[in-house]
Amino acid sequence: MSIEYELVDESDPDPLGKIAGPQIYTDGSKINGRVGAAITWWTNDTESEYQTLSLHPSCSVYQAEMYALYRAVAMVKASREKVVNILSDSRSSLELLSNPRAGHPLAHAIRESTRNANAEGKEIRFYWLRAHVGTKGNERADELAKSLPKG
Repeated sequence: MSIEYELVDESDPDPLGKIAGPQIYTDGSKINGRVGAAITWWTNDTESEYQTLSLHPSCSVYQAEMYALYRAVAMVKASREKVVNILSDSRSSLELLSNPRAGHPLAHAIRESTRNANAEGKEIRFYWLRAHVGTKGNERADELAKSLPKG
């Protein structure tokens, strides 16, 4: 199974207006050897829930990004929502998910969890958006991911 993703076009006057349903933004960070990941859930332009995750110092930012995506899918599965959008500024992570032959353990786990969510009648849509362009949810995920490594 491959996971397809779409680009959020920031040149559009309302780039998120075409994305119906709740949105989960994910991010990962590594600062001074400390690694963090974050997930923030938004409904109607308001944050309703977030998670911050501290990872082992040997993890890379890429692994933190992938783990945040994994946990975002878990949030969708635990929710009552039928359609949820997951937005990430990590294009490399989304590219890995779109390759069904990629053997990365987290990519496999994300694809498997997404497949299970689909079997439960849930639709998970993945989007790539550019970092640091002022998208409120993405900026919040960035802030949360960086808050752990500073501690």
